[in-house]
Amino acid sequence: MRTITRVALVGLLAALIAAPAAAQTVKIGFITTLSGPQGIIGEHMKNSVELALDHLGRKVGGLDVEMIYGDDQVWRPP
Repeated sequence: MRTITRVALVGLLAALIAAPAAAQTVKIGFITTLSGPQGIIGEHMKNSVELALDHLGRKVGGLDVEMIYGDDQVWRPP
C-alpha cells in the first residue's frame, strides 16, 4: 500500500512540476502575404517581427515567445 501511495505522490509531483513549464511559452500567430507579387512586403513584416523579438531577447512579459507564421496566399495571376 505504501508503494502505491509513493508512486501516486511521485506522479502527482511530476505533473505539478511539468504543468508550469509548459505554460511558460506564449504562441503568437501572424498571418500575412508571403507568396505572390506582394510577398516581399510580407517578408519585410516577418523580418521586422523577428528583429523586434531578437531585441527583446525573444521574450514578451518575461515569457518565451514562439511565432507561428501563416501565408494568406493572396496571389493574383497577371
